[in-house]
Amino acid sequence: VEVPVPAGALDAAALAQLVSDFHRRYETVYGRGAGFHEARVEIVTYRVRASAVSAKPRIVAVREADRAPSSQSRAGTRPVYWSELGDFEATPVFWGDRLVPGNVVPGPAIIQVPDTTIVIHPFETARFDPYGNVLIDLGGK
Repeated sequence: VEVPVPAGALDAAALAQLVSDFHRRYETVYGRGAGFHEARVEIVTYRVRASAVSAKPRIVAVREADRAPSSQSRAGTRPVYWSELGDFEATPVFWGDRLVPGNVVPGPAIIQVPDTTIVIHPFETARFDPYGNVLIDLGGK
């Protein structure tokens, strides 16, 4: 059950109000009498919303290199089952942090970056633009 916490210090009075608000919200969601007021209330998840004014970033385009990725960007191959092909295919795997603007990676391919994996299906193409974005052409789908 989500209960908003007002800004300010979270002292004993604020905690008592938070527990009261929780019980009220719980009964609104699950029905009158559904709560057990004698039970302890545990805060499990915290969410913080904040906003700030910041300077507009200056984004500079990087000159594009060759379309073909360098050999240093290849991490190897891996057998991957592609439903589009109905079979396993030896699929090239690339180090995403070694791909540069201008590089084009035809699918099927896997691009590994530190925080995610980008899957390029058969008939798709990934292109690295001058701003560091990965643009995927879905091949007319």
